[in-house]
Amino acid sequence: MINFSKIFLFILLILSFGLVLSACNKSQETGNDGETIYESSQQENQEVILNEEIDLEKVNEEDNVDLDLAKWRAYENEYFNLKFKYHNNWYFQRDNLNAENYIAVYGFAPSSEELNNKDYAIQLFILNEDQNFTENFSFTKEKQEQNKKYILASNREEYQNILNLMFENLEFLDEEEISSLNTYTNEEYGFQFEYPNNIYLKKENRGYLLLRYLNGNETDWLISVNVENLIDFINGGMNFDEALDRSVQDKCSGNGPGSGISCPNILKKTQVGQNNIDTYEFYLSEQRYHYDAENGGNIMDGISERGPIFVFYINNLNNIFVFELAEYGRENNYEENVRILENIINTFKFTN
Repeated sequence: MINFSKIFLFILLILSFGLVLSACNKSQETGNDGETIYESSQQENQEVILNEEIDLEKVNEEDNVDLDLAKWRAYENEYFNLKFKYHNNWYFQRDNLNAENYIAVYGFAPSSEELNNKDYAIQLFILNEDQNFTENFSFTKEKQEQNKKYILASNREEYQNILNLMFENLEFLDEEEISSLNTYTNEEYGFQFEYPNNIYLKKENRGYLLLRYLNGNETDWLISVNVENLIDFINGGMNFDEALDRSVQDKCSGNGPGSGISCPNILKKTQVGQNNIDTYEFYLSEQRYHYDAENGGNIMDGISERGPIFVFYINNLNNIFVFELAEYGRENNYEENVRILENIINTFKFTN
């Protein structure tokens, strides 16, 4: 015989269990004020995950751009017989030449602030083959060519991929790349000279030229060439030597908004040519100052040496031809830029 009381109790038990589950679900879906929170919380979690996915895609996209060698900047140096590419948005400079045991030290950083603070992301050391690399870095790559060692180093794990790519495209110039030169001829003033094929030459006017690396920034001028006329100084009563000195000193002087430069003293003047063409080498004392409104006068900011400045003069003419490092050329990779300047000077000649 069927026991209806037991069945009834079983049904009540099932209904009670269903009410408990419903209450639990309700407590998850509503807050104290009855507002639905479970669904919105789930939506927030989805948004976070979505944002993370977008950020990751952005990072991956940036990494792909960073590691695209076709967009990197190229650098060549005949003195060290090497060429390489570096990150298109990064900064680099050469710290030292013949410093301690190193021939040269280059620093690379993703910002100019890090570069100026010497907090380099990557460094390139160039040593003689008989020198030992004594620096301690977490990541290093080394190549050797002829009598030099080239070592890329970093302590920052996040730049390993960039370091590896730089190492892979670190190459050495062949004889054709080293010896290839361009020739500039100025028919109006009758002179010419040769310059490396990795240098860009810009003609500002008839007697004013600017030279920089092909891959350099538009304002990173290494060398300037000027044709100066001495007639005003000579007509003012100066002899040739006085007019020459004054012209070179005046060319260095300039004033800007609230600041200026002057070269009141000649530190060194050497005449190296005695035939039809005279060649002079100058070093000047360069003074930088700014105007102090409170004191009503100029305040000296510093004194430095400016040079070498090379001047060519041909007898019976009033023009002089002045070759010197531009401001960027004096402040960056000075020794290498002097070498380029001296090579150009060695090829200078008059054509008339």
